[in-house]
Amino acid sequence: MSSVRLKLLPQDIKLKGFTQIRIHMNRKFVFVVLLVIELGFVIALVSLSYEQNLSIPGMSKFSYGFPVSWYMKTQIVCPGTPVTTTILWLYFALDISFWSIIVAMPTAFIMYWNKKTQV
Repeated sequence: MSSVRLKLLPQDIKLKGFTQIRIHMNRKFVFVVLLVIELGFVIALVSLSYEQNLSIPGMSKFSYGFPVSWYMKTQIVCPGTPVTTTILWLYFALDISFWSIIVAMPTAFIMYWNKKTQV
């Protein structure tokens, strides 16, 4: 029994109610997208320097990250209690997304401007 393998090319992608969609991704575009996401990740890590004091009587609590606090340190004010650290992964992903969008806007403008001036 021979198996038939269908090779689906990006040019063959069709959606209901739409005409054929052509997807063209060159290496430069992929490189820029990965660079923007990486810069968003680095800026999210740098945002750990932003500290918020959320302490209440009996509990010491600090959160780190900007604009979304995604790393927290908590300690109950009692001798011998350990410091509890928490990483909120969803908020970390939101922080990376936020900073990636912030980096992507000037990057897209620069790429558009360079393409426009080359013509």
